[in-house]
Amino acid sequence: DGELDGLVAGLLLHHMEEPAAALAEMHRCLVPGGRAVVLELAPHNQTWMHEALGDRHLGLEPRDVLADFERAGFVDVHLDAVDDRYRPNLEPPTAGADDGAPDLSLFVVRGTRPTS
Repeated sequence: DGELDGLVAGLLLHHMEEPAAALAEMHRCLVPGGRAVVLELAPHNQTWMHEALGDRHLGLEPRDVLADFERAGFVDVHLDAVDDRYRPNLEPPTAGADDGAPDLSLFVVRGTRPTS
């Protein structure tokens, strides 16, 4: 409890059965005033990623992650677009020579554990 000054979770929540529970754990681990930053995939339609990459969710709605941050007790919560894309290392099973792996949208949510 309360041992980390900050944490970064990159492309983690879409692998969790309950992303909100993971955010509650992050909140618990931070010192008062500690910051959490989460980089995550936006919703997509690449169903092959369930089996090939262990994704439980096909991306997450940014507004839902923002709300989960707030429900976990974070304050000063912000949602930021990311000017970059994620391209999985594995090719989709149905990809032809010209399709290749998709470029998927990303977003960042960040927040602070209150000091009191």
